[in-house]
Parts: sequence; C-alpha cells; structure tokens
Amino acid sequence: MVKTYWGVDSASSVTSDVYNSVLKRFGKPLFWGRCLTTVQGASEGLSRVEIEFLRSRGTKLLPIYNNFSSATGFRSGMTSAVDAVSSARRMGIPTGVPIFANLEQALDVDAAWLRGWYEGIQSKGYTAGFYHDLSEETFKNSYSAAAKENDKLHSDTILWSAEARSRPSGERNAPAYNPRTPSHSANVWSWKYGGDSETGAIDTNLATKPLFDKLW
Repeated sequence: MVKTYWGVDSASSVTSDVYNSVLKRFGKPLFWGRCLTTVQGASEGLSRVEIEFLRSRGTKLLPIYNNFSSATGFRSGMTSAVDAVSSARRMGIPTGVPIFANLEQALDVDAAWLRGWYEGIQSKGYTAGFYHDLSEETFKNSYSAAAKENDKLHSDTILWSAEARSRPSGERNAPAYNPRTPSHSANVWSWKYGGDSETGAIDTNLATKPLFDKLW
C-alpha cells in the first residue's frame, strides 16, 4: 500500500480564517499548494507572510506556477520557468523544492514547452513538475514526445494528476491512491482527488512520500 500524505491547494491566500476553516471541516493539511504569482481572475500570489504562517503550523508548501495561457514552444516554456524560479527565490523557497506548472488552464500544450519548462527549472536547482489531467490525450502525447527528446525529463519530472472525482474530503475519507498516469514508469506522486465545484475554494490532494519529502 502506498504511503500518502493529505493536503489541499487553493487559488486564494491562506489566512488564519481560511486555515481554521479547513482544519474544522477536513482536518490538518500536511501540505498546501499555492500559486507563486497573482494572475487576474485566477489566483492571488503567494506571500512571505503565508509561508511563515503555514510553516509555523507544520504545513509544508507546494509551489504552483500558472502565469501563462498557452504552453507551446521551447522559448515560452523556458521563459515561464525563469519567471517561476525568480518568484520562488523572492519568496525564499530553497532549491530542490518542486515547482509545478499548472497546465489545466493552458489552451494548448506541446512537447517543446514541456522541455523548456523542465530544462529551465532543473538548471536552476529546483525540481520540475507538471499539474494536469494525465489522461488527457494532448498532454499524454506531448509528455511522451518530450521524454523521447530528453530522456532525463521522464525520470526527473514529478507529475500531479488533476482529476477530481468527488467533492473535497479529509484524510479519513480520502480514497486509496489511484491517480491516472501517462505511463507505468511516470513519477505520478500527487493526486487531486477532490474538488469543490461550487466555490472552487479548496481542492483536496494526496501526495506520496517521495514528493512530500521534497516539499518545504
């Protein structure tokens, strides 16, 4: 049985009220996914105050980058990676920590962008991650092509499967770890299994030990 850790992610800032609401409704999150930058109509950017708040409560940070609308072209992927790394450094996030590109909102995804993101993130000492519905054919094909063009991408990259199948729930009511995967050997180390379709406020996730150990 896979060892998992329960956590959440949100597009909005983490305040004491938000944290306590999650605590009361679901239980203590062991990690919290937050967007590094503010994107109008999509996310509020992470702050140092939030980081200190979460860490003081024993909740690790899972960094997300979503400041792009299309994920095509190597140069574009590299540019996004540079911006993500700059944001992470500004927040004091140490190297080695995964940074996930949120591909859910991207209109298109190609192999060149995935390679650009991977190479840009890894070259600065962070760990590249992708957040998407891993069963979606365009992503599967692009990821497979990118891995063939750079064989280290497949072994180094962490995948976070975005496929909420139910409403949010706490650890006690979470399903067994069973995310979709683009290949049997892919590092699918996190799974968004629960989403709040009514408010979109909180998603609930499971992470495996290899990912949890890398979070900050």
